[in-house]
Amino acid sequence: MRLYLHVGHGKTGSSFLQSWLAQNRSELWRVGCVHYPVADSDQRARSGGFSMGNGALLDQALKVSDQTQNLNSFWSDLIPQKQDCFPEGVLFSAERWARHLPRRLEDLMRVADAGGFAQMMIWLVVRDPLDHALSVYGQMVKRHGFSGSLDDWLKIYDFPNVLLRCLEAFQSQPDRIVLRVDHYGLQRSCLEKCMMDWLALPVSSNW
Repeated sequence: MRLYLHVGHGKTGSSFLQSWLAQNRSELWRVGCVHYPVADSDQRARSGGFSMGNGALLDQALKVSDQTQNLNSFWSDLIPQKQDCFPEGVLFSAERWARHLPRRLEDLMRVADAGGFAQMMIWLVVRDPLDHALSVYGQMVKRHGFSGSLDDWLKIYDFPNVLLRCLEAFQSQPDRIVLRVDHYGLQRSCLEKCMMDWLALPVSSNW
């Protein structure tokens, strides 16, 4: 069984992909035996609407990664237990993980071991640094009240270093982690097809 992790990063179509996953949960299971869990409280995702992903579910397990009994309960509650249709993979998505997950790599390994996942398939969508910096700057001004100039923003923009640490961390575990990286600027018109290719799903289905 494989653990699939879409780790963002931000401003690379993550919200679109997460909504697509929420809308296609049933087909993911039917065609690819991939389980995309959503929280009972996330009614938008359950109804096929806008979604911010399901990463919060896996974050719960990371918080108790040193407690075997709690991890076993986490997976038994999360994964459907029907013997005739056990999933071949479980998928989580959170764009913030490109920044935060490398620091939790040991915790992630313990969580994966407790769930019986021999391999983790990680998908990272990247964006040209300056293009990304400009996009985030606009969001910071519009939504978060940042009042500095673009030059001010570029002086504190640290994401290239964050991304480098992310790549180094995931590539440090070649026996456990298979990392795929796609370029948002080249693939932005066909992100869902990139995701289907990553998950080995047929393009021609009832998506």
